[in-house]
Amino acid sequence: MGPWLALILGALGGGVIAAILTWYFTKPKVEATIAATEAELSAKRVATERESEAILKASREEAQEIRAEAEKVIERRYEDLARSRRACRSTKR
Repeated sequence: MGPWLALILGALGGGVIAAILTWYFTKPKVEATIAATEAELSAKRVATERESEAILKASREEAQEIRAEAEKVIERRYEDLARSRRACRSTKR
């Protein structure tokens, strides 16, 4: 049973050594990939924030324009109403 035990221990030891070497050599690549991905995400986040701010600004400006147009329409309606009341009063006399 001695050779089988040595064979099993040798296989386990070789597997552990292979795992350690694999981890040692792939760790820098993984860290570089993580750093590159984080940098890319950061750049995309900044671009998205800028785009969101631009959309928000455009929406606010558009809302202000719509509000101003609505106020003008309301003023015209009041003026029309006042004219029609004046016209009704003048015809009653």
